[in-house]
Amino acid sequence: MAQAEVSSEIDVLQSCLGLHSHCSWPYDYYKDVVFVSIDFENVRSVIHSFASQYMQCQLGVSIFDTRDYLAKPVKDALVTYNFSTGDNKKYHEQARSRFLFGVSKTITQQELASELEALIWRDRKIAIVGHGMACDFEILEFLGVDLEESVVAIFDTGDLVPLVLGCEGRSLGDLLEELGCPFDELHTAGNDANFTLRALIMMGIASHKDRYHYLDDDDRASVWKLWDIAHLPMERSSGTVEASEEECIRRVQLIDEYMLDVELSKQDYLAELAVERTIIDQRRQKCLARRKKWRDAKVRKGEKRGVRRNRTLEDQERLRTQRRMQRDNEKREMKAAGLWGLFDEEAALRQMRQDREDPFSGMWEGEFTFTTGFGEEMVKEESTQDDLFRGSSEKEVADLFPPLHRYLLPFPGFQSFLGQQCPRIKCMFDGGSARAAGTTVYVISQIIVLHRKIDYLA
Repeated sequence: MAQAEVSSEIDVLQSCLGLHSHCSWPYDYYKDVVFVSIDFENVRSVIHSFASQYMQCQLGVSIFDTRDYLAKPVKDALVTYNFSTGDNKKYHEQARSRFLFGVSKTITQQELASELEALIWRDRKIAIVGHGMACDFEILEFLGVDLEESVVAIFDTGDLVPLVLGCEGRSLGDLLEELGCPFDELHTAGNDANFTLRALIMMGIASHKDRYHYLDDDDRASVWKLWDIAHLPMERSSGTVEASEEECIRRVQLIDEYMLDVELSKQDYLAELAVERTIIDQRRQKCLARRKKWRDAKVRKGEKRGVRRNRTLEDQERLRTQRRMQRDNEKREMKAAGLWGLFDEEAALRQMRQDREDPFSGMWEGEFTFTTGFGEEMVKEESTQDDLFRGSSEKEVADLFPPLHRYLLPFPGFQSFLGQQCPRIKCMFDGGSARAAGTTVYVISQIIVLHRKIDYLA
């Protein structure tokens, strides 16, 4: 059986007994239940010899009304009946002598169903009780007894044994001995019905034992009243028979053992509760430590992020300042060279920055040859490293000044400037090489010197 089903059946039993368990159904649904314990003896003869007047069987019914049972005397809690059928006087006398809870009544087999129906209170909620009820259900079905109308629960003590006691199925005698219930004269239908009902009550108490430490006064009173009902002294037809001294001592011992189990259960519960609280406290401390560590890390991360943000802003401002200063310097250099406004200044500034990354070395090593526009012989002039030029061809001049060839000559303003300053010199800057050149500002300043020297040579 599934755990949910086990818990549900036990909770229903406790609720029917008036023990306020923590079941999922409302407690009021099982309030004021009437337990009806049913037992048949000589089952096969009922089915196979029902029409015969010689059929011998017994019907036992025990009733426990949970309404106001706390206010009633213990001896009136269980009402038990025994019926016998057949034409054998000895069988009836034996049933009367063995029945412990009143006087056995002789009836015909045709009256079994009517007598049973008369004892089942259909205007109340009924809980059917039995031990090994497979055969009893077969007879009830054969007799046409309705087990659905007003029936809210069916309890088979044989099925509840492994759920409550944690052991295999027991016979009724073994179960009563296991639960500490007094019993005698089994296999009499009325006695079996009564003892089965007592066993069910004790099983309800046993299943509720682990909750005894937090029961309120009303629930504890219910537990003790149910205990007294389950250990009610047995009666004969002649009257009440007092329990022997040994039985009284045994009952006291059973109560002491039960209370010891309750106390041990309470101590175990408190110990488990202390361990659980310790574990919860440890987990809470770890959680708080992790949370504090996370918060500290978040604060440190925020501080670092703020520092990085401040540094980034400072670096950006510093870079913007450097760029402004560089641009101002470049403008001043170009204005000093007299070239500002002659061509696209922005393109010249971009090229100037690019050429600074690959400065040339030994650019002025070599010989330059300049040809005038009047067909004069080429003028060669040797120069040292400090000199600006050496004689070379026009192609070499173009190779030495790739920035001029690539970036300055396309601008009409610069070509007009060359035409105005050097009308007789025409430099051929075509097919320039990719040789690295210096900064554009430096080259432009040297071009001014070149113009002056060309004018001098001319």
